[in-house]
Amino acid sequence: MPQIAPEAEFRAVYEAWSAGRLTRADAATKLDMCERTFSRYVSRFRENGSQWWQDRAGHRVSRRRASDEELATLIGLYASQYPGWAVRHFYDRYRREHGGSRSYTWVKDALQRAGLVERRARDAASKRRRKERTPIGRKPREGMLVHQVASRREWVAGHRCDLIVTVDDASNRVCSGFLVAARGIWSVLGGIRETLDQGLFDSLHLHMALPSRLSPEETVFGGHTKSQLERVMKELGIEVCYSDPALRTRPMRVIGSLQRRLPRELAAAAIVEVDLANRYLSRYWTRFNHSFGRLPTDASSAFVPLTVRNREKLRDVLCLKHEIGVHNGHQVLCEGKPLDVAEQVRQQLHASENYRIHEYENGDCALFNGRCRVMAMKKADHRLALP
Repeated sequence: MPQIAPEAEFRAVYEAWSAGRLTRADAATKLDMCERTFSRYVSRFRENGSQWWQDRAGHRVSRRRASDEELATLIGLYASQYPGWAVRHFYDRYRREHGGSRSYTWVKDALQRAGLVERRARDAASKRRRKERTPIGRKPREGMLVHQVASRREWVAGHRCDLIVTVDDASNRVCSGFLVAARGIWSVLGGIRETLDQGLFDSLHLHMALPSRLSPEETVFGGHTKSQLERVMKELGIEVCYSDPALRTRPMRVIGSLQRRLPRELAAAAIVEVDLANRYLSRYWTRFNHSFGRLPTDASSAFVPLTVRNREKLRDVLCLKHEIGVHNGHQVLCEGKPLDVAEQVRQQLHASENYRIHEYENGDCALFNGRCRVMAMKKADHRLALP
């Protein structure tokens, strides 16, 4: 038996219902619709006849259909200003910068039909691995776990540098991000300092390779990177773990998104200096978090706001600390090495006391005796004696 066309099927059911051979419920069931929809179809069919059914079937051109000019403008915009951009990245710019109103699917299909974007077919093995992957649950609240990761590449044209990014686990939101010439203890502490603007957090996952010893560019006193970092975390009351394989996936996905997007964003903004790029990043993270952030399971936050007094003490926590002592009444030792100090500093030292030097990121230092700050020290006031 030949298949009945939709209009003919509706007309046959309508005539049977009009003749009383079918109830309204039976007629709606035969057409796979509810009774209210069947009643609306009947009233419109009585008013307009077959013309209404043809319009409903899609023979009428949609009022939302894009014109040829709009389609040509979209294709020209992508080809001239954003060649090679991912569709999702281009779509964000299309909506934000150019006032576009079309959906993501419409934009993607238009670019694919024009041959500007390739159609990617995921193979069966990739789909199977994706289904078999066991995702690690996120923390329910912001501030419970923070990831810090670094990536070295040519982020700015002509400048190969490190991008230090600090990401919250629960919301996938970037709390801090900046470019430095080379990663080190000060870049790690800088990311922690910017994250602490929101408050103290519970734990830090540090996913980056750091030198075992502090470099001469970082400090003149030497020392071990890990011991200094763990001392800072202990004073802040924050747990720290290093490159946990179970936690690496999430921050690496954020870095992957930034590697695809950020160099193109900086190039589109005509930025060729690292300092200008850092100024741009301070505004860029809001847009990035809007695109890639998510709502945590628990709306409450685990960040504990710092008091004014704690903020004042933060500078003497996020620094390098070196124990010094006076040997034989006159020789000053730091980390077991002789230390030459200015005469005005030497006058403040006594053999029976324990002293500590706080070294700050700008190179200045301060001399402490316990909790008491004895005096400030400039770079010229000290240097390690050569053995």
